[in-house]
Amino acid sequence: MQFTNNVKKSFATSTIIQGRIAKIEGVNIIVETYAGESLLCYNDSSEAKKLLIIDENGFHYENIKWADLIQHQCIIKIVAYNLASDIKKRNNTILSLVSFGKDNEIIKNPNFHCISANWLASFWLPTLDIEYGGVYANILNGGSQSSGPDRNDKWSYITSRSLAGFSFAFQLTGNKEYLNAAIQTSEFLKRSKDEINGYLIFRGRQLRDGNHHPLASSLYNIFVHQYCLTGLLRYYAATSDKETFDHIIKGLDSLMLFHDSKYKGFYDAIDRTSLLPIP
Repeated sequence: MQFTNNVKKSFATSTIIQGRIAKIEGVNIIVETYAGESLLCYNDSSEAKKLLIIDENGFHYENIKWADLIQHQCIIKIVAYNLASDIKKRNNTILSLVSFGKDNEIIKNPNFHCISANWLASFWLPTLDIEYGGVYANILNGGSQSSGPDRNDKWSYITSRSLAGFSFAFQLTGNKEYLNAAIQTSEFLKRSKDEINGYLIFRGRQLRDGNHHPLASSLYNIFVHQYCLTGLLRYYAATSDKETFDHIIKGLDSLMLFHDSKYKGFYDAIDRTSLLPIP
């Protein structure tokens, strides 16, 4: 397969890297990033490759259906950038596919990001728990809730990602339905915390109504805490809500409970009773 130079003028995005396409050799794609070069490989067995068309114009998709979004773990959100300056050093959007050629019609569409947000946000609206708040974590193909033991459990890192997604979708589209979903999700997430000795720490697992889960871990995990802060930060960016700002500040201060004062860096977890790090 021959590629023209315009492919190198397009930009690649994925869950972990984003930058300019520098070189393509077969299924290997070299991408220049802020941290140097990264290698992507999309071979014939790649799930993403099955949804891609590769031609002289670069990478683009065709006929992605809702079922594809579910079957591929809802990572099929394509984000294209016209200029390198548009690429942010931090990007909390759920992404997957790698790139478009610069002449692709989708890149020329100024509303592309809004269209993408509608694809995902509208699909996940039915996962909201209208009675208790938050989102269901166990979803069947097609978007319906899975039933059974422990299927109603709520996980804070899933709640926070949904909060970030609905908040960002509202920012892009102005759709009040997404704002209402973000409000409901944020209220549940704010209840999924413990306040101990002035610290605010997010729990990982809750019952459907938001109360403590009897099988929850005896530890507080830093990745859960950081996920929750990420969701609240995106919500605050969309709403400027004062209560959310206060939660963020307290949550950031509480991150220092995980800090290793001797060797620097952070521990993965702290004890829920003593609040001391677990080496």
